[in-house]
Order: sequence, then C-alpha cells, then structure tokens
Amino acid sequence: MQTLLKTEAIVLRIAPHSKTSHVVTWLTRDFGMLATVVKGACRPKSVFLGQYDLFYTCEIVFYAGKGGPLHNIRECSPLNLRSHLRTAWRANLAAGYLIDLTRQLLHPGEKTDGIFSALAAALDALDTTDPTGLVNRYELHLLRELGHLPKISLCSKCRTEKKQWYRFAPASGIFVCDHAPRNETTVSLDAVTAEYFAAFVESVWKGRHEKPAPSAAASLGVSRIISVFLNFCFDGTPASRRILFEMLNDPTIQRTSA
Repeated sequence: MQTLLKTEAIVLRIAPHSKTSHVVTWLTRDFGMLATVVKGACRPKSVFLGQYDLFYTCEIVFYAGKGGPLHNIRECSPLNLRSHLRTAWRANLAAGYLIDLTRQLLHPGEKTDGIFSALAAALDALDTTDPTGLVNRYELHLLRELGHLPKISLCSKCRTEKKQWYRFAPASGIFVCDHAPRNETTVSLDAVTAEYFAAFVESVWKGRHEKPAPSAAASLGVSRIISVFLNFCFDGTPASRRILFEMLNDPTIQRTSA
C-alpha cells in the first residue's frame, strides 16, 4: 500500500511525460528533491491547470513510490506564485540559474530543509535585491549545506607585508602568497576582494547578512572564486551560470533594457 504524503515544494523543472502529462521535479521541505507524474496536466479541464509553474511554491499531496524515481501526485495548491520573476529579466535569469544549480547538485531524497528555506528566500528577494550578490550568497549557502564550504583563513604573511594581491586556494580554503606551491590551483585577486570574500564566507557560516560589495570589481572577483569552488567540488558549473553572468555584465543588454 502506497503512503500518502503532504509537504511544501518549489518547482525546479517541468518536462513532458506524454501528450497530456508532465513530470515535475520539486525541492520539498520535508523529503528533499523528488519527481512526480502529473497525469492529464495539459487537458483543458485538468484540476492541475495553473496550479504549478517554475519558481512556484506549492503544497503538494503525493503517493510515495515503492523505490521508484517517480511518484504520483494527488493534489497541488499554489502558495507563492512569485509573479515578479516573470516581469524582470534579470530576476528571471537569476531564478532560472538558482533552480538549475539546485537540481544538478542535489540527490533525490537528500534532506534539504536548510536549502529549501534558502532557495525560497532567495527567489522572494530577487524582487528587490541585486541578483549578483544574492546569487553568490545562495551558492555559498548551498556549498555549506552540502559540506563543501571551507572556513576561510587569511595568509599571515600577506597581512604582515600588506600585499596588494592574494591568491586563493580552493583545496585548502586559504589565501596564499608567493610562498605557496605553484602546482596548487589558485585564483588571483586584489586585497579588497580577498578581504570582502573572507567576510562574505564568514557571514554565511554564521547566518548573518553580509555588507554590499565595496565595488563592482570586488563583486565580480567573488563570483570568480565561487566559480572555481564549484568546479573544484563538483563536475563543473552549469552552463546557465555563464549565461547569467555574461548577460548581467553585458553593457549592450543593460542599455537596451534600461
């Protein structure tokens, strides 16, 4: 006998299952990431029409499958439609990347209460918050929840000699100077960006909100470090990340959309 379960869930992906049905991938508050079959979703009189879409938070009732990857959904009611993500292209791009990253890094059934709350808050905040800083914070939060975020330490030699640049080593989670082994993968960045990134990571560890980046260059530098982190910890970064930051930093697009 199948078990009937209820939970809050964020829509991560919608894919066709047949001519009239969908497979929906959800990030749930209580059961991690899972996929459900929505039978007859595309029929004109379906009870599921308008009840779910990308970025929605819904309350779903589903039958837990017996060891299979797909579950059958029984009920779906939208709780938060996040309509602002459909009227601002920057917010829409950032939201698309956040759910894509989440879907690629999580495993089905993995406990994700902290990630669910962080993703919901990030999608809500995209209405009023700069996408770059918000995306970077969510990426670090996701790395922390998955056990890949190191506690940053600053190189004592750099501090003593007032170096104007640092190299960050993702394998050890420290900033290094000229004395660091040359065979270690590092990212070079200026002292201001290094100090900001260290404070940024510390704020994520402690659950505080970081101050805005002191400059656009520092914000871009942090994005570069996180990209290296993601590549180091996982099998590369999603293509959606490159597309997101290319478009956010493209002056031609910014002028035409102003």
